[in-house]
This record gives sequence, structure tokens and C-alpha cells, in this order.
Amino acid sequence: VKQRMQLCDSPYKSAFECLRCVVRTEGIGALWRSYPLTAATNVPFTCVYFTAYETAKAFLGGGDDGPVEQCVAGGVAGGLAAAATTPLDVVKTRMQTFAEEVPKPSLAISATTSSSISTTSTSASASPPSLSSSAALRLILREDGARGLLRGLMPRVLFHVPAAAISWTTYETCKSAMEGSP
Repeated sequence: VKQRMQLCDSPYKSAFECLRCVVRTEGIGALWRSYPLTAATNVPFTCVYFTAYETAKAFLGGGDDGPVEQCVAGGVAGGLAAAATTPLDVVKTRMQTFAEEVPKPSLAISATTSSSISTTSTSASASPPSLSSSAALRLILREDGARGLLRGLMPRVLFHVPAAAISWTTYETCKSAMEGSP
């Protein structure tokens, strides 16, 4: 639902309207279409995230990991993890939004009055279009080449850098407070 709401020229006025429309036209399964890939993306993201955080923290602080070092290390870790997993995120997003790319029912002017507009559509029993992760990958590569797998890299990195910096600094500060250390 989030990805469909973010599409340019999204026809939905609210998240609830989008949810209702997706379930009605594509079935409840459409909400979990890319879940396996989403879960699989979390493994490399987490590996890069924690490894980069600990490495950056050691490099920056040399044993003294104060809030500044934690904040910078967290930002570096979030940015690297986001960059490393962007290709998987692009494939996931294509899977989630593929039905939106398929031509919609066309608007046709009724022959009786010019102010009457009706929609023409295919059979209601037709199964909604969807893509497997491998089909989505092939489609991206065919349409945009390898560069297509990096689409949205900067916004994704720019989102994760401050989020990770804040999260790690907050976590480490709370941990220190609960342990009673300065």
C-alpha cells in the first residue's frame, strides 16, 4: 500500500482506499506478494548494518565510543546497509507495484451523451497481474539495464543514514544509562 501511494499519479486518495481497492481487485494475497523477498532482504541488510556499525565505531573511537562516534558509526552503517541492499529493494518494489503499471480499464465516452463516461474493462474473473522476483529482476534489467537496480539509491541511503544514527545513539545512551556507566 505504501509503495502504491508513493507512485507518481497515484489514483488513491487515502491508504484505506488503496488497501480496499487492492484487496478487491487483486485479492488479499497481493498484500503479501513480495514478503519472501522482503524477509530475505533483511538478512544482508542486518549483516552489513551490524558489521559496519561495530567496525566504524572501533575506527572512530578506538575504544572510546561516545555519542558522537555512535551517531557517526550508526549513520555510516545505515547508509552502507541501505546501499548494499538497494537492488533487492528495487526488485521488491517492482513486485509490489507491478499491477499499477499494467494498463488500467480505459475511459470511453458513451455514444448516448457526451457527459456520460463509462469504463471498459476485461473480465472480472481474470487473475490480477503479478511478478515473481526473478521475473521482476529480468524486467528491470531489460527496461533499464543494471543501472535500474540502483534506482532510488540516494533517497534510500539518505533515509537510512539519519534513522540509523539516531537509533544507535539512542540505543547506546539508554544501554549506558541502564548499566549505570557515564
